[in-house]
Amino acid sequence: MRESNASASELPSFVHQSERGELRMWLAAPTVLVFKYKGYSDGGYIPFVEDVWTRTLASQTRPTYVFVDCEDQTGYAPAFRAGIEQWAKRVVPTTHTYCLFVKSRLVAMGITLARLAVGGPVERAEVVSNRNAFRSKLETAVRRSFYENDPQSKT
Repeated sequence: MRESNASASELPSFVHQSERGELRMWLAAPTVLVFKYKGYSDGGYIPFVEDVWTRTLASQTRPTYVFVDCEDQTGYAPAFRAGIEQWAKRVVPTTHTYCLFVKSRLVAMGITLARLAVGGPVERAEVVSNRNAFRSKLETAVRRSFYENDPQSKT
């Protein structure tokens, strides 16, 4: 894992690379974690995701927001799917928002239907296939996170 933090005022970012893909994760705001997948994801991504979550938001007492951009993800191994499903089952109930961006409306509908069929979390998780909708939800969460984490906003 590579962590970058150019200055103390910037929020941390993390990168995991494999032979066939890459995952970048960063805090866009104090309680907003963004994932950006490229290429093919394998089971080796799971320890990275869990480590970044633990280092950033796992102990957070304020509402957390997770945004996952899969537009450039070309596929994934069964071990990745199983691992990320287990991780999401633990994390989604603790988040205010879990938003997944995929490039196809058909894929988005399939994920939603599969989640409903297995009784997965629906109220906090959303799948979108429109970049502008994803961006708008992310921008709203970033504003909300900075507001919720600003001591001046409580007075």
